[in-house]
Amino acid sequence: MPPKRNTRSTRASTKAKDEQDPSSPTEDSVSTTQPLKSASSKAVVFIAPKEDNTCSSTAQTILTLPHPLTSKPTRYLLNSSSICEITVFQSPPTDPTSWLLVPSSPTSATGSGETVETGALYMATPVDPIYLLIPSLFPTSQSKEKRHFVTIDDLFDELIEASANWRTVISSPKAANLLRRRLASICDSVDAGDEKMYKPSLERLAKILAARARKMALHLCSKDGGSMAAELVDKPLTPPHLVAAALSTPAHSVISENESRTELVGSVRYLQALSVAHQYFAQALLPGHIAVLLMEVLKKDNDFAKLETHLKGLKEARTQVTAARAGDFSLKRGLDDEEEVERDEKRRKKLEAEEEEKKKRKSMSKAQKDLEKVNTKGMMKLSSFFTKKT
Repeated sequence: MPPKRNTRSTRASTKAKDEQDPSSPTEDSVSTTQPLKSASSKAVVFIAPKEDNTCSSTAQTILTLPHPLTSKPTRYLLNSSSICEITVFQSPPTDPTSWLLVPSSPTSATGSGETVETGALYMATPVDPIYLLIPSLFPTSQSKEKRHFVTIDDLFDELIEASANWRTVISSPKAANLLRRRLASICDSVDAGDEKMYKPSLERLAKILAARARKMALHLCSKDGGSMAAELVDKPLTPPHLVAAALSTPAHSVISENESRTELVGSVRYLQALSVAHQYFAQALLPGHIAVLLMEVLKKDNDFAKLETHLKGLKEARTQVTAARAGDFSLKRGLDDEEEVERDEKRRKKLEAEEEEKKKRKSMSKAQKDLEKVNTKGMMKLSSFFTKKT
């Protein structure tokens, strides 16, 4: 007898039995957890300042303005009342990462969370518009030319002529007011009837930058200087271990809460911190001619020759210690602080080389790994088959 075929009625009855099976999952036992959603390939994680206790992105615009150091087009974030610099933190391509974003309370839009393919972190931090005004108001070719007093609107037109995206900043009322205040701080002004006239001033700009460099130097000399002060200020002033007692000038002295700033200003450590601050401005924010002007202003109030003499003495002392170690075997056996640092540096480079080798092996195919295991001892190289016969 041929096997019985399932008709529509038999399939329906079988389905009914399955629905009545107590072992099958019921509606109450089914998990209500929503699956993770994959964000758009263009989605990124962006941290921006809160504006008016809201995180709305409707009032935020990303625009391109000339960078103060290079004058190259650079992206900035315009909030309702500030301009923010965008910094990107990203892992190397050899270590790909991603984000898992989980909301505090799942919604129909986000579900249980979503993944972002790129692991980069974009962070926006407020920047003083003064730095962004430098390429337009203080170009190298016009830094020594005589300028005339103009209205604030004329200065705005000058900015728009240099970069059309300044129009977006000026169209925002709060951002425009901030721009007017910062423009007034770096300009000479005169009253012309009911209107005020402005002229960009290099002297005013240099005074503001010098004040900020001094503030940064005082912070580096304080107890809050942290690792930056230890690496950039204290380390260059540390004398060799064997000649530390022979130096009359102490390597550094950390400012205490009871120590006045007057006692600190003029010390070797303060001068080193001030030099570090100027180096930061020159390498990160200011074009060459403005950085030179800033150093001229700092040299008027600070004796950098004292710092140069101290650093020269330390260099000579290190040379003497190196020569002494080379001639005395007993000195070679003792590891001082400098040798410890050098050994740690070698160890660090060795670990980095090992990590690079591990990453390289991870990217190799199975065939390449198998080929490495083959014993090629005694085998002729492939290039030997292409040599001329003698």
